[in-house]
Amino acid sequence: MPTTTTSCKREDRSRSAEDGEEDSRVRYRAASLRRRRRRLRQSRGAGSSGGGGGEGEEMTMMAQHPSECSALSYVLARQIDDRLDYCRRLVNARFENSENLYRKDLLSHYGCVNAIEFSNQGDLLVSGGDDRRVLLWKVEQAIRGIGKPTVMKGQHVSNIFCLGYDSSKTKIFSAGNDDQVIVHDLRTSDALNFFLHEKPVYGLSIHPHNDDVFASACDDGRVLIYDIRSTSTTETFCLAQYKSAFHSVMFNPVDSRMLATANAKEGVSMWDVRKPLEPVLCYGSPQQSCMNVRFNSVGNRLLALRRRLPPVLYAVDSPTYLCEFDHAGYYNSCTMKSCCFAGENDEYVLSGRYI
Repeated sequence: MPTTTTSCKREDRSRSAEDGEEDSRVRYRAASLRRRRRRLRQSRGAGSSGGGGGEGEEMTMMAQHPSECSALSYVLARQIDDRLDYCRRLVNARFENSENLYRKDLLSHYGCVNAIEFSNQGDLLVSGGDDRRVLLWKVEQAIRGIGKPTVMKGQHVSNIFCLGYDSSKTKIFSAGNDDQVIVHDLRTSDALNFFLHEKPVYGLSIHPHNDDVFASACDDGRVLIYDIRSTSTTETFCLAQYKSAFHSVMFNPVDSRMLATANAKEGVSMWDVRKPLEPVLCYGSPQQSCMNVRFNSVGNRLLALRRRLPPVLYAVDSPTYLCEFDHAGYYNSCTMKSCCFAGENDEYVLSGRYI
C-alpha cells in the first residue's frame, strides 16, 4: 500500500511538471504573438507615413515570422526562392499524377443530365437534362452539401442538350429538343426571352465580348447568330448552312469574328462572320462526322471529338491535325459526347466516352 501511494505522488508531480511546461509554452507563444503584432503595427505605421507599402510589408513580415494562429502565414512561408506559385505547382503535380482527384454526386435532377457548364471563375455550375429543368449550383456549397440548387423558372418542354453563360454572369442560355433557346436571368431565375428554331438545337455559344449575342447549332443544318436586343421582325443572321445537322458551335474567345463548328457529315470547319455560308477552312481529310469542337483559351488550338474516333487537336490555321488522343479503353459511338481543354494553361483535354 505505501508503495502505491508513493507511485501516485510521483505521477502527480510528473503531471504537474508537464502542465507547468505546457503553460510556459503557451505563455511564450502568446508573448511571441504580441511582439509579432507590435512589429506589424510598426511596419504598417512606417509604410503609411512613408506614402505606401504597408500591406506589402505586412505580408513580407508574416512570411518571415509565421504566426501560429494564421494559416496564411504558413502558406506564405512555404514559398521557395521567391517563387510565389510554388504551392500551385504542388497542386498541379498532384493533378498530373492522380487518376481521380475528386468526385461528388450532385443529386437534384429527375433524369439523365445532358449538359453542364462551369462559369469562367469556376464558382457556379449550371446543369440541364431530360427532366427539362435548368439548375444553377454554387460550387462551394454543392461540394459541402449545403443547400439546394436554384431552379430556373423558365422550363423546356423536352430534353435539354446545351447550356451557356454570358461573360458577366447575368444570364444563362439553354436549348434542346423543343426547338427553342431560353434566356434566363441568373439573379432572379426569371425567363427573359425565348428564341424559336425550326428544329432541335444541339449547341450554343455566347459571344465572348457582347453578352447580347449568341450562336446556335441546329439540327436543320444551320448555324444562326442572334442579338437578343433585336425585334421579332429582324431577320436572323445565318452563318452556315448544310444539309446535315450541326452539333456544336463556338466563338473564338480572342477573335470573335471567327467561329468553329462540328457537323454530322462535314466535320470541323472554321467560319468568318464577314463571309457567311462559305467555310474559311475545313479540317481533316477526308472530313469525318464530328460531335463537338472547342477552342482553347487563347484561340489558337481546336479540340474536336469525332464519332468512333479519338479526340484530335488542330492548330486553327492548318487542316492537318497536330495529334490524336487515344487510349485502349476509349471509345465513343452511340450517344453525343463533348470535349474541352483543362488545366491552368490548357495543358489537358477532357472527353466523355462510351461505357
